[in-house]
Amino acid sequence: MPDRLADLYELERDLRDAIATAGPDHPNRAIWLQARRNVLTEMQTHRREYSAAQPTPISQRSAA
Repeated sequence: MPDRLADLYELERDLRDAIATAGPDHPNRAIWLQARRNVLTEMQTHRREYSAAQPTPISQRSAA
């Protein structure tokens, strides 16, 4: 897993924990929720880019 993706996973986990620990009335909850959404979107983008950069498995290549 690329370092950037690992960092994003860690950040998402920290944000999720902060949201859960602080509760629904914390003044920073909306900021943390938006930051988590942004991180999840960036993770999805990085996963797609990483997958696209991988070579096609031999079993999925055409015979031609």
